[in-house]
Order: sequence, then structure tokens, then C-alpha cells
Amino acid sequence: MKLNGRNYSLGTILFILFIILILAVVIFNLIFLCQKQNAKTLQELTKIKKELVVARKNYWMLEVKMNGIKDKDDLLRRDMFMYIDQKYQMIPRIVALAIAKDTVAIAKKEHISPELIFGVMEVESSFNPMAKSSKKARGLMQVMPEWVSKLGLSSQTDLYDIYSGIYAGAKILQIYIIKNNGSISKALYDYVNKDSLYPGKVYEAMGRFVAFRSTVDNSNPSPITSKTSISNDKENKDEIKSK
Repeated sequence: MKLNGRNYSLGTILFILFIILILAVVIFNLIFLCQKQNAKTLQELTKIKKELVVARKNYWMLEVKMNGIKDKDDLLRRDMFMYIDQKYQMIPRIVALAIAKDTVAIAKKEHISPELIFGVMEVESSFNPMAKSSKKARGLMQVMPEWVSKLGLSSQTDLYDIYSGIYAGAKILQIYIIKNNGSISKALYDYVNKDSLYPGKVYEAMGRFVAFRSTVDNSNPSPITSKTSISNDKENKDEIKSK
């Protein structure tokens, strides 16, 4: 047989076809094995994802076994941790746990609503301790550097620390609440330098957390609030909007 000007025997042509057939079978098997491996990998990833979900749900239980839930503060810490852990999964669990613990501790120490601090934190940084704005506000509560010396912090980097960042924001809120005769709306208005929409954003964040708590455990106690009631603060909203 003559191909491309060259003579090939029938045996040679059959041998070439045989090699092509073998290569085709090998390629087909490789494709099949890759697809099978991908399916197996997908199953393993799905299994790992399910295990991670279970681990996230059980993470607080480990903390409970170690320290126990003794009072409303412990329940509040649990719910704050679970809220961050479920809605902001990019935040490491150890960070979420520290935020929950420090928020409740600082709120209790400074006599300010923990839900208020938590709501401001969500709006300001989405619970990212390393957050930094274009205006140079830093940390969980997005505190401006000029507050560092006023609050007795050693440096601006303290604002990235979980405890110091929450403490700084809580103290500023406390200052503005006192300045505005207990008005939380006006305090929030001042916290972000006169933004009339800001109080509503914080109230929405607080509402989401309160709603979340009701889904965690219906036997949970009502959220802890400060002596200054938000419900009694509604009359201040219209005044802020008018500004």
C-alpha cells in the first residue's frame, strides 16, 4: 500500500492502527479515572464541609464543658459567638470567642448595652479586628487615632487588639451617651461624626442579633439591655433626621 509517496505493508498499517487503538483506550481510561477521582474528591470535600459545620456547632460546647454556662452572661457570650461563627465564617472561631467574651465583660464593666456594642461592631467592621477605613479608623469599633491618647491607650496599634478595640469604642459611646443625656440615637449620630442614617443601621444590626438569639434556644433569657432603653429613645430619631 502506498501512502504519502511511501510504500507500507499491510502489517505495518495494521500495527499503526493497533497502536492508535491502544492510545485511544489509555486516554479514555485516564479520562474515566480522572472523572472518578474528581467525584471521589467532591464527596470527600462535601464530607469535610459537613464535619466543619458540626465542628462549628460543637465548638461552643467544648467551651461549655471546660468552663460551664452559669448565668445570662454566659448565654449571651454563647449567642454572640454563634452569631459571628455562622454569619461571618471568615472570622476564626478563636477570634469570635474572644470578641464574645470581651464584649460582655466590657459592657458589664462600663455599664453599657452589650447588644449596642455588638451592633456597632457589626456595622463598623463586620467583626474584623484588623479593619482599617480610608479615614484611618481602626479595629473592631473603627476608632479614630486621635482617641488613643484620650483613652489612655499606648499606641494606635492597640486599636487592633480585640479587648482594647472594643474598650475604646465602648468608652466613646459612653461619652456620647452621657453628653446627650442618655440618648442612644444621638450618641450614635455623634459616634460617626453626624451621620443621620447610622443609628438606623446599628438598630437593624441589633435587631438581627436579637432575632438570631430566638432561633438558637427558645429558653434563652431576654437580651440584656442597659438602663437607657432604646424603646424610650425613639423620640430622638426625628430630631436627628431633621439635622
